[in-house]
Amino acid sequence: MITLWFMVDRKGIKFIRFIEITLQSWIVSVLFLVFFILYDSKVISREIFCTEFFTPIKQQYWFVSAFLVFYLMIPLLQKVTNSLTPETAKFLWLLFTPLVPIYNYYQQNVGGYLMDFIYIFLFIAYLKSNKNNWFERNRNYFFIGIIVIIGLEMIAKIYLPPERFIDIYIKIRGRTLITIITAAMIFYCFLKMEVKQKKLIYWGGKASFGIYLLHENVLFRPLWRKIFYVDSWYFSSNVYVILHPILIVFLFLFLIPISLWITNLVNKITMKLFKNISKKVDGLFNAILKNN
Repeated sequence: MITLWFMVDRKGIKFIRFIEITLQSWIVSVLFLVFFILYDSKVISREIFCTEFFTPIKQQYWFVSAFLVFYLMIPLLQKVTNSLTPETAKFLWLLFTPLVPIYNYYQQNVGGYLMDFIYIFLFIAYLKSNKNNWFERNRNYFFIGIIVIIGLEMIAKIYLPPERFIDIYIKIRGRTLITIITAAMIFYCFLKMEVKQKKLIYWGGKASFGIYLLHENVLFRPLWRKIFYVDSWYFSSNVYVILHPILIVFLFLFLIPISLWITNLVNKITMKLFKNISKKVDGLFNAILKNN
């Protein structure tokens, strides 16, 4: 939501960002591949080797694969949303609200993830075209949404078989109306907040994408899940509701320096090798938008 908040009103895209996302996901994957080849080559199958080496073409990171396609669509979406009236933007948001979770429940593919990004883009366009909207006015009641979400999740976990609960949880995830409402209210809380530790927020935000790449890697994920007994807690106890936030904070703090190092490395490479070609692509995008 934070990224798209600034992208909705902006004209065009920065192609160098597309290159940075692609290169960073590939470098992280190759680093893990080299590390495990040197220290535990038994875990490297042909499939895992191809997945790591050909990331993001191989879709081990659903977010990266979907976002790269979506990023190239942003200029068109900007053109569409800028021509919408507030009423039309609201109608499209309401129309997509039930369609996105239904599609993703039955179809687990990049198309579904792409719909997620388009949906959030339309939602942000609606929010920005409606100043002092309901979400903004009622932002301080976000805790009610959190309680409802946790409560529904706990009830489902208690009364559904473990396999069925996991299946529904993975397919639906955050694609529910209550989740979207709560997320928007939390977003407005941060938007209106006077942040004192701006440097801390800046470094945390800068490291967040790299942290996602590191902890979701196909080789690293089983390792940290095993270390913290995540699956055991998840299936055998309701304490996982407490464990998950603690684990998220710990992994975030542990991976920040690694992520920042990789991010800075990628920035240096892209600025040195791809700066000129990125400017040419940006110019091409702008020319296409002006002619249409």
